[in-house]
Formats: sequence, structure tokens, C-alpha cells
Amino acid sequence: MTNTLSGFNARQFAEWKSDVREGRLRKVARLVDMEPPGKLLDLGCSDGVFSSHFVEGGWSVTGLEISRHAAESAAARGLRIAIADLALPFPVEADHYD
Repeated sequence: MTNTLSGFNARQFAEWKSDVREGRLRKVARLVDMEPPGKLLDLGCSDGVFSSHFVEGGWSVTGLEISRHAAESAAARGLRIAIADLALPFPVEADHYD
């Protein structure tokens, strides 16, 4: 029996999700890479894939994530992460970032 989600099997969905994520990263990277490295605040950083890209480019990155599991994955990549609900006041000074 195939596990389906809106017509996709689980493997197809995972591949599609990966393609969408990579496409978004490329778009954001094009914009951010035009700027000299500085301090970046990654809101909803998930497992840190985007943040890692920018750290490699010389940026100082802080990620905020509501999911403890995702934040732990990002921290395992060596990223600076804070667990935060973005509906509440930020636990960091927003004007500290470029």
C-alpha cells in the first residue's frame, strides 16, 4: 500500500519538498549574496539549511525557530539558534541585524 498525500506518494512528496526548498534558497541567496556579509536574523529557520548557506558566505546568523526538534537540528549544524514563538515579542534586538 502506498502512503499518499494529495496524489503524491511519500517519496515523491519528499522530492518535491526538497526541490521547492532548494528553489527558495537559490532565490533568497541571489538577493542576500549581493550584499556584503553582516548580521542576519533567520526567522523560522527550521533545521538551519538556509542559515548554513549564509554562514558559509561569511554572515553572522542567528536563527529563531518555534519547533524544538528543528532548532536542535539547526544547533547540531553549529548554528546560533533561539527557540521562539514569532507571535510573541522577539527574544533579540531586531535592529541589531542587517
